[in-house]
Amino acid sequence: MTDAHANQKPSPLVFVLAVTFILSIGTGSLTHGLGFIAKQSAGFNRSQLFGLGVLFGITYIFSSRMTGPIVRSLESKRKSPISAKSLLMLTTFAGALVAAIPLLLSWLDSNSDIGFWLVAAGYGVLTGIMWPIVEWNIAGGRRNKQLRSAAGQFNIVWTAAVVVAFWMMAPTLEQMPMLSFVGIILLHMLAVALMIPFPSKPPKHLSDTVDADAPNSKSLLVAARTLLPVSYTLAGVLGPFFPVAMAQMEIDLSWQTVIVSLWMTSRIPTMVLLERWHGWHGKAWPLSLGAACLILGFTGCIVAPAIGGSVIGIASLVTALVLFGAGKGLVYTAAIYYALEVGEGEIDSGATHEALIGVGYALGPAMGLLASLLVAGGVVSESAFTPILLAAAVIGSLALSGAILLVHKKTY
Repeated sequence: MTDAHANQKPSPLVFVLAVTFILSIGTGSLTHGLGFIAKQSAGFNRSQLFGLGVLFGITYIFSSRMTGPIVRSLESKRKSPISAKSLLMLTTFAGALVAAIPLLLSWLDSNSDIGFWLVAAGYGVLTGIMWPIVEWNIAGGRRNKQLRSAAGQFNIVWTAAVVVAFWMMAPTLEQMPMLSFVGIILLHMLAVALMIPFPSKPPKHLSDTVDADAPNSKSLLVAARTLLPVSYTLAGVLGPFFPVAMAQMEIDLSWQTVIVSLWMTSRIPTMVLLERWHGWHGKAWPLSLGAACLILGFTGCIVAPAIGGSVIGIASLVTALVLFGAGKGLVYTAAIYYALEVGEGEIDSGATHEALIGVGYALGPAMGLLASLLVAGGVVSESAFTPILLAAAVIGSLALSGAILLVHKKTY
């Protein structure tokens, strides 16, 4: 890394945040909302919805882990090097093309079901590359208070955008569920234009010597990276679970995505607090509190549909969603902060961060798929679905945590 590269100005934050907001609407629609669209427009059953989640997660893990090597390989080409900025723009443009597949198949009156599977796989690959590069533009050339503020604003912006995505889907879901794809295409094209002011390659990250070298920083990074995929595993269970469960609760379709967005909404005040107040840095209690909220919230979300669509059932679901969202906000904020600081904010830091998220994206729906197939195959009754799902989530999360801690023990 040359000194000239280190002295470059960081990417203009206003443009990075604008791109983050726009792309997060698309990501939120297709990671958390694809199940609602597939169920309403193509009649996907529970097993198929969980299958979509598994496919997205597997492709996301693969591409995010390969982002660093891909970027370095393209930049090192002698004849026609491709910069990180160009790769980001190409990936974002490709995302628009992928979102157009279900629309094209529907227009051709072809089998539109395959379009949802192609979107899950294609968007998983593309966003696995896209987000590490965006996070690199957040961290590159920033340090100390500037980096903390930029990372905090990044968290708030993408979280708010996911909520907006669900609110925008709600009025169109019943009559025009495929309309969401049109919006995603347009947003991706706008995002490409807003990337023009980005540098060809983000500057070198400037380490925060106070926080990054603190004795417990690496331990907190390990703890955060252990809880991060667990939180996404639990969210990965809930994503495909909600479309069927909320229908069973007889919640009106136009309200389903709005209610689900409550856990996404509750992340926002959590992230705003942590962005404005930095007393949590270097402390273990935020991660402990986040873990407790995740467990309580997830359990409540799974159990509430069994109570039914009564006032008590819906109130239990709302409370559980708020708790779950607050827990996710705490864990995510700590994970990305320590990743950018201790991990030195280069492309591989963001790639590792996103790969761990991908593990959750894949493992969570895989647990749901297992439980759903057991019911569909007549191995267990429908009443056993919820207990099996809870047991699988607990066992899977513990196994995942143990595996990550073992890997980090060898690394450090």
